[in-house]
Amino acid sequence: MSACSSQLAAVDVEQVFDSFWRRDESRTGTGEHFGIGLAVVQKLAKALGITVKARSEQHGVFTISLELPPG
Repeated sequence: MSACSSQLAAVDVEQVFDSFWRRDESRTGTGEHFGIGLAVVQKLAKALGITVKARSEQHGVFTISLELPPG
């Protein structure tokens, strides 16, 4: 499992799989991030029968977990 520090609130976590969603809409990035990565991951995972879940825990830990189908 991999984790990183994050400032995502519970309401933000509900949106991380939405295509093109960015937490800070006023962000003036360099065009390197488009907000499609986790949306693509979720769609591919669903096609393979894998469940993807996101959560933000205390102390700013953002976690993505995969649940593989029995097999």
